[in-house]
Amino acid sequence: MNPPIGTRAPGGQVYGPPNKGDSPALRDSERVGTAPNGEALYAAAWYREPSDDELRGYLSTASGPGWGLIACRTAPDYRVEDCVGLDEYPNGSQINRAVLAAAWQFKVRPPRVGGKSLVGSWVRIRIDYNRGLALTAPKAGQTRIGSISSCPSRLRSVLRLIPSLRAASS
Repeated sequence: MNPPIGTRAPGGQVYGPPNKGDSPALRDSERVGTAPNGEALYAAAWYREPSDDELRGYLSTASGPGWGLIACRTAPDYRVEDCVGLDEYPNGSQINRAVLAAAWQFKVRPPRVGGKSLVGSWVRIRIDYNRGLALTAPKAGQTRIGSISSCPSRLRSVLRLIPSLRAASS
C-alpha cells in the first residue's frame, strides 16, 4: 500500500530543498516610484529578453556610452505599450529615443501584488549602452556576456531591468 501523497515517508526522511513557501514568481513586485499618470510604478522582470539583433538597429543610432530609463504600461501576452522616456544619460544621447522605438519588442512580466498579476500596471526599464561587447539582461544579480560579431562597430549594450533608480555613475 502506498502512502497518500503529501505524507512523510517512514522514518521521517525528507529529500529536496526546503519549502519556504515564497517562490520569487509569487512575491509582490517592488514599487519603485510613480508612473507618469500618477499610478504605481513597479520594477520590471523580463518574460523574454530582447536579442542583440532586436536592439542593434535601434541602439546603433544612439551616442554611447550612457543609459536610458523608460516606463511602460504592461499589456496582455507580456507586451508593453504607452512607453515614455523618464531619463537618459548623457542628455541628448538619443538612447531614450532608441529604447522607446525598440520597446514594441519587449516581453515583460506584469507586476504582482497580493498574488495577483496586474496587467495594465506600469513598469520601469533601464537600458545601458556602451561600445565593445554585448551584455544581455542579468538574471538574479548575474550578467551574461556575449559578442556581437556581425556588427561592424562592435556595439556593447547592457540590457537590464533595475529594481531601483541608481545614480548615473553606477
